[in-house]
Amino acid sequence: MAWSITGRYALAALSGKFEDEKSQEQSLIKVWDSISSEIVHDLARYSGVHLQNYTYVLSPHPKMEEILLSGSDNGTVCLWNLKTKQLIKKFLEYGIYSYEKYTMSNPYDGRFSSDGSCFVIGSDLGTISLFGFDGEQFKYCATRVEQFY
Repeated sequence: MAWSITGRYALAALSGKFEDEKSQEQSLIKVWDSISSEIVHDLARYSGVHLQNYTYVLSPHPKMEEILLSGSDNGTVCLWNLKTKQLIKKFLEYGIYSYEKYTMSNPYDGRFSSDGSCFVIGSDLGTISLFGFDGEQFKYCATRVEQFY
């Protein structure tokens, strides 16, 4: 669970079989408006995005209340607009490169930087990925693609 920056929206990730017992497990992101006390919407279903199994990451943007970061099983990382109920961008967290090409990793944690210009995702394989958010194309161009510590 998480709250938007001003506390207007309460955000929760729910997981399970929602259609019937034969359906696959999926994850839903519910948004409640704390002022009107109503469920505003379910982001994933409204946008037509299928989030598999579990959503571990829910991180609101520190400056823009309408922006939300989510991370779900199968390496799915999404940026959402809460106001328009739309998916802004979908990323895949590939994790590490191995003999079998890329090994998909599940994002277990993620946060925006304090100024909101980038976000980081940590995976179940022990990797972290840094994503730019502010549109500065060359901000991280000197950073090596893979770094090991």
